[in-house]
Amino acid sequence: MNPISTFEPTAGAHVHDALNNVWMTLTGEDVAEMQRELREHGRRDWAIENWDGFVLDGWLPPEATPPATVRTPGPGASQLEAIRIALRAGAMSEYMLHAEQLEAIIAEARAEGVVDAVALVEKADLPLEARHRLIARMRQLSIRR
Repeated sequence: MNPISTFEPTAGAHVHDALNNVWMTLTGEDVAEMQRELREHGRRDWAIENWDGFVLDGWLPPEATPPATVRTPGPGASQLEAIRIALRAGAMSEYMLHAEQLEAIIAEARAEGVVDAVALVEKADLPLEARHRLIARMRQLSIRR
């Protein structure tokens, strides 16, 4: 595996995402996006290691066959779960997010919190009307920005 710091975006190249422990083969669209980001931000301000919510730590040329890996957060894992993994690994300084990604993660965390709170209120020993009012209020708070 080559260090990602030496990588130049190439269609068909394989990059390793350290958060999910998976190899991804870059499409032409991926390469165009990477090159656009590099043009917009420059290599100094935009680290290729932190691309599109992935933490890339290595690469292989198109002709190489990447080794088999197992996803860490599991198939269909959310960005919120990936962020939690990065936090636990102390890798947040290596994880760069765009404002839209951060907003989506916050919305997901808020929705997850509301679902958990609603479940607790539904089990609480409260009159039915009080539970309904609390649940309605939590749902209203969850959609506020």
